[in-house]
Amino acid sequence: MIINATINDANEIARIHVEAWRAAYKGIVPDSYLLNLSIEKRTKNWHNALSKSTNGTMLALNQSDRIVGWVSFGSCRDDDGMGIGEINAIYLLPDHWGKKIGKELMIFAESELTNMGYKVITLWVLELNHRARRFYEKLGYKYDGTAKKHNFDGLVLDEYRYRKTAQQGDALEELREDEDS
Repeated sequence: MIINATINDANEIARIHVEAWRAAYKGIVPDSYLLNLSIEKRTKNWHNALSKSTNGTMLALNQSDRIVGWVSFGSCRDDDGMGIGEINAIYLLPDHWGKKIGKELMIFAESELTNMGYKVITLWVLELNHRARRFYEKLGYKYDGTAKKHNFDGLVLDEYRYRKTAQQGDALEELREDEDS
């Protein structure tokens, strides 16, 4: 099930954010950086973001109504992104990777962005995060040639911008039909 996030979800979002970062970026980002990630700091950031944001943050719940992942989306933050939507972030608890939850979150966010009138959707991904890049590419995203650098405790890594033309129609319904067949 996918539901809207509220301020009360800030701590769970932060916990998933940190756990997913530590699993996804192990061996890519220095351990020192990953060990210094703080659930408390991210909870404060998320509390602030959820109280002010015009962007959407949606939660994926498992069958026990436990939050297992989330996606955040809205207007593109890039200087050249006028009129473009963006998937700001998507994270799942590592034991829920590969179970189509991420795909459903992405399709939901894409549908929402399309309903908001965006014709193009972008997202950013670390060059060395091959698992995430394959995931986005399977969903139709392509590297658009734009990159920026990030410093992680002295290690400078490239982040690539991916882009996709927004799709009309009920992609969520198509996803559910695929799961039934």
